[in-house]
Amino acid sequence: MQGTEFGSRDMQGNEKFLGRVASYAHKHALWREGERILAAVSGGPDSLALLLALKLLAVKEKINIGCCCVNHHLRAAAGREAEFVESVCREWNIPFILKEVDVQSTIRNGGSIETAARDLRYKALREAAHGGGYAKIAVAHHGDDQAETVLYHLLRGSGVTGLSGMKPINGDIIRPFLCVSKNEIKDFLKDFSYVPCHDESNDVEDAVRNRIRLSLVPELISYNPRVTESLRRTADIFREEDLFMEEKADVFISSCVEHDNDKCVFFIAYFFALHIALQRRVIRKICCMVAGRIPSFEGTEKFIFLIDAGKTGSVTSSSGTFLEIQYGKAIFYKGSTQNRIPAGKLKNGGTSAAVLSELVKRLIEHLGQWCIEKVILSKQPDFIEKNQIILDADKVGNIVLRYWKAGDRFSPRGINGSKKLARVMRDLHISAGERRIWPLVADENHIYWIAFLRGSNYGLPDKNTKKYLLITLKKENREDEES
Repeated sequence: MQGTEFGSRDMQGNEKFLGRVASYAHKHALWREGERILAAVSGGPDSLALLLALKLLAVKEKINIGCCCVNHHLRAAAGREAEFVESVCREWNIPFILKEVDVQSTIRNGGSIETAARDLRYKALREAAHGGGYAKIAVAHHGDDQAETVLYHLLRGSGVTGLSGMKPINGDIIRPFLCVSKNEIKDFLKDFSYVPCHDESNDVEDAVRNRIRLSLVPELISYNPRVTESLRRTADIFREEDLFMEEKADVFISSCVEHDNDKCVFFIAYFFALHIALQRRVIRKICCMVAGRIPSFEGTEKFIFLIDAGKTGSVTSSSGTFLEIQYGKAIFYKGSTQNRIPAGKLKNGGTSAAVLSELVKRLIEHLGQWCIEKVILSKQPDFIEKNQIILDADKVGNIVLRYWKAGDRFSPRGINGSKKLARVMRDLHISAGERRIWPLVADENHIYWIAFLRGSNYGLPDKNTKKYLLITLKKENREDEES
């Protein structure tokens, strides 16, 4: 796997390669004088070249280099490869750290090998860096990897952020090789007598990224021999534009958005002075601020549509963020329309004046996998969701959640008289098996709702209603979000 002597060619043949890497590092401030850099090395050609290049640059750049090899225990050769990396470090007088992780144990309860391996690898690298006093972790992603990343995000329908690819520096992770190609790395290694390790799993077209590298990229090269270089340049352009957009969005948020705990508020008129591209960026950043999650494109568009409508009392939610329109303002909370009331407001004992004027009582009851929430309001909501029903609180008894019983009758809303409940459920295409476990909202006298499908003639609010009973039904194990 390795030779004991260096290659015969003069090392000056790689000065151009090293110069490009150093220039790229300076341009993106990948390291500072005196910093300790930990190279993540598997023994493959890319990471081996990274280790050697950093070591050769270390004196001129005034940085200190260490090496960490993570053994995932996924292949029989992994142990030998770690020994190879350690031997190279001994020859070059580079501090070596071996970290071992158990990927198979991690995925026993589900998850992909690739995701688990990546998460465990970065965790191990950060542990090694922290223990050794290293400020940065260098990984060997190169220009061809960047091109594949852009294609991957393009196929997924990502926006500018995804198409900007991998960042040269992302927190404590640096990527000095994004400026060079796979072939340039191979040429660099020709000046050394090492034979790099080879991970045969990279040759199998199973994962999407492998198929992109092995099939899609070669096909694209037949149309444009310099396609990888073009995609790398595209990523650079998008990354700069993405940074510009982020800065503009931050300016709007800092000057026009009131942020208080789990709530963000802005005037709609200011928001629509922005370009639509910035509107989307602002919405995503606000959702991340209040709920820690970024909505999908569809979720973002739903928020913008509601803001544009501008009707006081209108609400919607996506990805854990609840939006309410209130007299020319857009108000974002952490919560969901499935709970109807913003989660952040309930914690403080208050609620939204546009949805209700007084919260009198809030009860939650359970029936198997179903959860029913009852809230008494002094004002009728502008609209209700498909998992909700509104009743006159004074016209109903003790509302409970139950299942079908023999002899049950039901009076469908808008139809005179009553029918056997089983027949109504059959007409609603509820199978015989489902009828026995379909949730019903009822009291001791009437069934008011065949959940999600049909309400009854009883308990309806009218012009004389003083108290409104809002009933919300959801599965107990369902996450608090809209899909």
